[in-house]
Amino acid sequence: MGPIGNFTATMRVTLFLIAILVCLGGPLQAQRAVQGEKTLQSFRPDGELRMWTFVVKDSTIGRLFSTVKGRTSINGVEAYIIEQRLGLDYTRSGSDVTIDVEGRQFVAADGTYLGSDLRIKTGDQTSRLELKRDGDTLRGYVEQGGRETDRQYHFSADGFAADIHLLDMHELFLAMRDFKVGDTIGDTMFVPQIMQKQYVEATVNMFVNKQVYKGTFDSTFVIVYSQPQHQAFYFTPDKRLVKVEIPGQQLKAYLDIVRVFDVGAPEETGHALGGFVARLPVFTAYLILGLFSLVFFAGRAYRRPVTWLAFLAGGVVYLPVIVTQMPLQMYLVEHLLIPGIAAGDSPYFWGIFPALTAGVIHQILKVAVILLFGIMAKLRTDRLVIIGAVCGGAFGIVEGCHLAMLAMNVELFSWHLLERGFMILFHTTSGALIGYALASGFASRRFVLILSAMIVFDAFLRYLPVFVHQNVINVQMMYFVIPIVVVALTFFALWRFRRAL
Repeated sequence: MGPIGNFTATMRVTLFLIAILVCLGGPLQAQRAVQGEKTLQSFRPDGELRMWTFVVKDSTIGRLFSTVKGRTSINGVEAYIIEQRLGLDYTRSGSDVTIDVEGRQFVAADGTYLGSDLRIKTGDQTSRLELKRDGDTLRGYVEQGGRETDRQYHFSADGFAADIHLLDMHELFLAMRDFKVGDTIGDTMFVPQIMQKQYVEATVNMFVNKQVYKGTFDSTFVIVYSQPQHQAFYFTPDKRLVKVEIPGQQLKAYLDIVRVFDVGAPEETGHALGGFVARLPVFTAYLILGLFSLVFFAGRAYRRPVTWLAFLAGGVVYLPVIVTQMPLQMYLVEHLLIPGIAAGDSPYFWGIFPALTAGVIHQILKVAVILLFGIMAKLRTDRLVIIGAVCGGAFGIVEGCHLAMLAMNVELFSWHLLERGFMILFHTTSGALIGYALASGFASRRFVLILSAMIVFDAFLRYLPVFVHQNVINVQMMYFVIPIVVVALTFFALWRFRRAL
């Protein structure tokens, strides 16, 4: 059947690497100016989680979790919900201050402030505030000590809100603005926690490749604030506030997690269509890389109609991932990962469960479609290898396209293409191995071992970002590890097939 074909395995892996590098092209030039986003959704889609870690004198004192949780309406205006959970314990650094904030912020599509619903605990004092915009007026109440006090403030409808520790609101403020190196940024913002307006002024000092954390570098604008206090923000062109320094408090904060777990509310048709068209070059690159990965295993099987039928089935079988894996991962993040990390537990432990969820669901779906083809067509072992590879390749292509639609900004010439290319190759190889194992029987020892191994490999590749978030490795190292793992697995599969078939 020729799952190895005419080329050697080494030549094929080399060609696969060349194909990806050709798509990657040269490195992007550093930007010295940035254009503001038009909508929140353009850089923070529904279901996206961001987490910042706060450090004082090298001691972690807490974290801020920020999740986009869909939409509601504030006095007839569509409002995006940003769910926040902030916990800071300065006692770890020798102070006696503790701060806990939990609740929701409401912002318009352009990021302007529409209201808050927050529970704030400072030391032993707990308060609750609720504010909603009505034109140029903010109306609501503050509850403290069991007593409610009505509040009303005049604040322009085109104003933003922020607080020193709620970094996601500062990030939103910067993301919606055009600026370049040398610009001065000045505006009046509303601070819900203290119910006051506050003037902010900052200068965009430079654009540099900055060490954000030990061994982790990023290209950022350095934005230095002079009001309301001296602080430095490190803000990337793709709208991430990756680091904050507040010298007066000896406080630093780092963006550790940016992850989308859920599709959320559907986008407007025009916006969705525009996003699809803008991503067509990326989709095309994924398709090319996916078809190229099939050269390792499919040989001349492209001549058979069943091969293309399996390719279609492999793409379709990814669709249940959207309604199973992502909601389940979001549940695990909200009910296990976030509470565990907030309580001071190890993110290495709690990070296992979302990654393992993906591995289990992906491989079981592939088993189902390959088994279906095997039963219907009564295929030989070599044909099952081909069917498995084709199903896996299509699965990987559709996964890449789906994640590209969820991503904030997708560029063809980026490291993400390298990662996605090898993830497609992984799905192709794991599909081929599952097909090979199924030939021995659904209850065979070979099938159980190979399926378990593929789940572990899948989960491991999705667990790697935990090491990045904990600054054990940098992003570039992760992009180096993924190809090594996938290429090693592909070589093993080709070696195994050459001996067995």
